[in-house]
Amino acid sequence: MTDFSDREAAIVRRHIVSRKGASTRSSRLHGDSLDGATTAWRLRVYEGEYSKHGEVLLLMGEVTRDLPMELGESDSGAEAQECMLALVTDLRARSNRRYPIAPFAEISTFLTVFVELLRSAGDVVGQPVARLDMIREKNRFSAGLLVAGQPRIDVEAVDFEASDGALDVLLKMLSHMLS
Repeated sequence: MTDFSDREAAIVRRHIVSRKGASTRSSRLHGDSLDGATTAWRLRVYEGEYSKHGEVLLLMGEVTRDLPMELGESDSGAEAQECMLALVTDLRARSNRRYPIAPFAEISTFLTVFVELLRSAGDVVGQPVARLDMIREKNRFSAGLLVAGQPRIDVEAVDFEASDGALDVLLKMLSHMLS
């Protein structure tokens, strides 16, 4: 599979019906303004495994950030790579300032992470860029990564600490891929 289908993108189009401690687990941080046509990315962490169309997963955390540069009209693969690089850079900076990375989202057996590009402040639904299906086995997480314009990638398992949150584990996995 080289791109997201409508079925796979459906989960990001659903309104979340319930949240665990939304005020502490989902936030927009300072500097996250989306004035005008600013290009940004949004990451959402869900508890559970995305296995079928229309499945409702529990939103555990959300981060929306401006991209450091505006993306041109390049192909979706290059755009996805730039977005993911901006995401990893931001998570690394967050981890240097605070551990665990805020907003804290508890880890569970299955986590699904969606990343999307936003074209303007009014975007409720963005363009799907990536989906990471994370599976916990004892003190390790493994995952499958779908990035727009790329084949599915099996992400090598990484160890996690009991104090890690979902964003800490996500950063470890993506950093390990880039090293």
